Amino acid sequence: MEEMNNHHHYHQLPGNNNEEIEGPSSQKHNQNKVHLNKYAFAGAILASTNSILLGYDIGVMSGAVIFIKEDLNITSLQVEILVGCLNVCSLIGSLASGKFSDLIGRRYTIMIAAATFLIGALLMGLAPSFSFLMFGRVIAGIGVGFSLMISPVYVAELSPDLTRALVLDKFGRRPMLLLGSSGMAVSLFGLGLGCTLLQNSNEKPIWAIALCVVAVCANVSFFSIGLGPITWVYSSEIFPMRLRAQGSSLAISVNRLISGIVSMSFLSISEEITFGGMFFVLGGVMVVATIFFYNFLPETKGKSLEEIQTLFEDETN
Repeated sequence: MEEMNNHHHYHQLPGNNNEEIEGPSSQKHNQNKVHLNKYAFAGAILASTNSILLGYDIGVMSGAVIFIKEDLNITSLQVEILVGCLNVCSLIGSLASGKFSDLIGRRYTIMIAAATFLIGALLMGLAPSFSFLMFGRVIAGIGVGFSLMISPVYVAELSPDLTRALVLDKFGRRPMLLLGSSGMAVSLFGLGLGCTLLQNSNEKPIWAIALCVVAVCANVSFFSIGLGPITWVYSSEIFPMRLRAQGSSLAISVNRLISGIVSMSFLSISEEITFGGMFFVLGGVMVVATIFFYNFLPETKGKSLEEIQTLFEDETN
């Protein structure tokens, strides 16, 4: 009987020929059958809307700053500060959100993030002066910092292992990250080339303009499938449970700090090395990032948070 059990995946229950006990093979097969948990899905969608705040703000401000500069009569330096201060101020929210979420819970931290950004947005919309606008921008930045940390952590903890990232789980984190970063590198080099040609040419060739447009669109697309989503998913997975909130908080704080430095210095540096030179530098950064991802980031697709913790412990030993 023992020999038969070793060769069969199913065993009949005594007295019931219609019921079966699943063996190891069928259990593994059933683990791959993912059933959509509607509650978890709805919770993940609602939590993820908080992360839209950053993209919304960047998109709106990039267009609004043209009119703000004219209406409030501010300098280019003030424009840099206005655009970049949200990233720097989100550093405050990112650092504070880790402790907050451990003390009051993930759900209330999400509510704080949304409320803080709402207050900041109202202040910016009603701002009669540059200083008032900056005050609203600071408040909104803190709200963005809270949301960028808590949303991916909450989604990672709420979602089943095999559906923690939807589309990402089909292809895996690592391939999408490598594709995105290498694609961004090529796009940025193309953008740098196009900008350099346009800046040094009196005729402004159409193909160089087209190259810049295509490069910008490609860069955004590759970011959207790579660094954009995977950064938040990956950073929320790799930390152990007791350090997940604070670890994600630290990771996002570094992200916001670097983003703030880049956005607050982009125009000034570009004046020194040209726009083309700036994009060549950023392309080089993406090459280094791609090499780092390839050598040091393991795949976490389909693994439970506990398995990922063990994976990283093994890597460091």
